[in-house]
Amino acid sequence: MITAKTKILGLIGYPATYSLSPIMHNAAFKQLGLDYVYLVFPAESNDLRKAMEGLKAIKFAGANVTIPYKEVIMDYLDEISKEARLIGAVNTIKNIEGKLYGYNTDGFGFIESLKKQIGIFLKGKKVFMLGAGGAAKAVALSLALEEVSEIVIVDKFKKKAMDLSDYLEKNIDCKSVAIRIEDVKIGKKISNADIIVNATPVGMKKEDPLLIDVKYLREDQIIYDLIYTPQETLLLKEARRLKLKAINGLEMLLYQGAKSFNIWTERDAPIEIMRKALSKELE
Repeated sequence: MITAKTKILGLIGYPATYSLSPIMHNAAFKQLGLDYVYLVFPAESNDLRKAMEGLKAIKFAGANVTIPYKEVIMDYLDEISKEARLIGAVNTIKNIEGKLYGYNTDGFGFIESLKKQIGIFLKGKKVFMLGAGGAAKAVALSLALEEVSEIVIVDKFKKKAMDLSDYLEKNIDCKSVAIRIEDVKIGKKISNADIIVNATPVGMKKEDPLLIDVKYLREDQIIYDLIYTPQETLLLKEARRLKLKAINGLEMLLYQGAKSFNIWTERDAPIEIMRKALSKELE
C-alpha cells in the first residue's frame, strides 16, 4: 500500500507512455517488502529542468532516464559517475540528501547478461557491432573496458561509426574499425568475430530485413540482439536455426534494471522475480 512514507522512483522520458521498468521494479519491491513505488513520468524537453528540481523538492528517491534525455540530463545533475561521464549518458539518478547523482547501468546490463547467460570470458574476443547510436556507445565502451581485442562498428552513416571508433581508441586504447554496411570486407569481418551485436532498431518490425548475410556466421559465435520486442527477431531466429548461442535485449534490460535497483536501495535485486515479471508481461 502506498503511504506518505513510500519512496517514489520513476522513469523520465518522452513520450514514455509505456515501459517494462515499473513491472520489474514493483515486482522486486513487493518481493523484498520494500516501501517503494516505481511510476512513469513523461516530461517534455522544455520541462526537463523543472522535472529535476521536482525530484529534489518532492524528495524522490531517484529515477531512470530514457530516450531522448540520456545525454542532455547530465546538464541538470550535481554529480556524474566516471562510467556515465565516459559513456556520455545517464540512465539512472539517485537523490542523496538533495543532490542528484547520475549513473549509467546500460553497459553493465549488457556485460552482466552476457556473462550470466553464456559464461564467456571477454578479454581478447573480437566483436562485430551493428549501430553506432547511444545504446551502441554504452555497449562498445563496456566491451572495450573488458579488454576485447577489436570492435568493428557498422552504421549506415559511416561518420557515426568513425566517431565512435575514434572515441574508443582515444579514451580506452581499444582497437576499433568503422565500416559501412555495403563494404566488401563486411563478410570477412562477420566471420572473424566472436560476438555479433545488433544495437539498431532493425528487427522490431516483421518486415525488417536481416542486416547481415547468415552465410558468414560460424557455429561458435554468439549473437546478441538488443531488441526485446519481439523476443525473437529475424536475426535471433536465424541464429537459433544455425544452433548459435543467441540472447535478446530482455536480459540487458533485466540486468541494467537490477543495477539501478541496487543503486537506489543498496540491496541485491531479486533477479528471477524480475525476470518472471518481465516474461509474464511480454507473453
